[in-house]
Amino acid sequence: VAQSACGLAILPFALLVEPPAGGLLLSGTGARHRCTVRGMLRCVLANWRDFGTAGAALLILQMLRQAKDFLIVLKVHTLGEGLAAAGSAVSVAYLFDLA
Repeated sequence: VAQSACGLAILPFALLVEPPAGGLLLSGTGARHRCTVRGMLRCVLANWRDFGTAGAALLILQMLRQAKDFLIVLKVHTLGEGLAAAGSAVSVAYLFDLA
């Protein structure tokens, strides 16, 4: 939430910045493209359904990933185990997350 708020706070300033000589040059797959913040926003507005659908799904998945520690500890607690078992379970979850 804090990252989104910071991004929304910075966006108006990014729109005010004039790009150098017609835009920033980005090298892609062999071709060079000019890119501006306004151009990226036009792309998002033109494809709002695609970004909205994918964004909602990824937001839910990221929230579940962030809540993983809490859910693991809650499940271990409901199984009647102690703090050591909860810590071990979270450590193993991080091990699998890195692998």
